[in-house]
Amino acid sequence: MEPPSAQGFTYLFGPVFSRRLGRSLGVDLLPYKTCSLDCIYCECGPTTHLTVERSNLVPTDDVIAELDSYLAPKPVLDVVTFAG
Repeated sequence: MEPPSAQGFTYLFGPVFSRRLGRSLGVDLLPYKTCSLDCIYCECGPTTHLTVERSNLVPTDDVIAELDSYLAPKPVLDVVTFAG
């Protein structure tokens, strides 16, 4: 049985299947296109928020609340992958 989609969540994506990791739920810890680089080959397009400053870019409590909500029905997952 496939786990439910994380569609409708702000910080969660997937789950996606990885040959190495299995079923992986993604947690995105950066706002869209916030990066310290502006690579011309980036698959997401040009960086819109170029920064090298350290800061809390997403509210930790909101990420934890989304994870709690998604994981409450105990979906079948192999890993949770934090990206950013």
